[in-house]
Amino acid sequence: MIRAAICDDSPALGEEIRNLFQKCCREAAEGCQTVLFQDAGNLLYEVQDGAHFDAFLLDIEIPDMNGLELASRLKAFLPDAFIIFISSYDNYVFQSFQVQPFRFIPRSRMGELLPPAVSDMAALIAASEGKYLIAENQRTLEKISVRKILYIFQKGKYAHVVKTDRTCTRVRKTLKRIRLELPEDEFVWIDRGHIVNIRHIERIESTRICLKGKIELEVSLNRLSDLKQKVRAYWLDGKR
Repeated sequence: MIRAAICDDSPALGEEIRNLFQKCCREAAEGCQTVLFQDAGNLLYEVQDGAHFDAFLLDIEIPDMNGLELASRLKAFLPDAFIIFISSYDNYVFQSFQVQPFRFIPRSRMGELLPPAVSDMAALIAASEGKYLIAENQRTLEKISVRKILYIFQKGKYAHVVKTDRTCTRVRKTLKRIRLELPEDEFVWIDRGHIVNIRHIERIESTRICLKGKIELEVSLNRLSDLKQKVRAYWLDGKR
């Protein structure tokens, strides 16, 4: 999950950035928490007081403190945090290199450039967390980010890993063995032959789950109650 701080002295623009950022996270199948600041000093105080953020989305023209200075001071406390500048002033691009931002996004192109930035950031966070499934068969060896796994099903001697791009990788392992290699709170059994990534579940209807991409799978009755409980807990925890 990405925890992000957004700093813009305009409440309307700050809210616009937050809504777009949250949408980008949903599209990247990444949970997020966002905190909106209108004052650079308040944000810096929170970080100095121990608040942790994975990413900062900053305006550059901020009263009392230039966004470049703010970024530099934030990175002194959180050196691994991602800095994304969103500004109407393109003339700051080269100046921003001083603090090595992850992206510099012109406000006029925010809708176009923020989604790939969030997707890339989520992938880098996943890599740093080491959340991968190693899939191997006679022909291939593949490292699959768990975020890209929709569901896994057993057929014969092979488990089939279905990914968000609709490709499928075949692995000669049992589902029980694969389940042990996946994050405990992100995957759930829906019957004896299927494991599903909770982050991709959009709704549960009767005895069916609906995944992103209009994929529907049947849930066995004896697992339905447990499934609802785990999905509810996952959503309430803010990971959706």
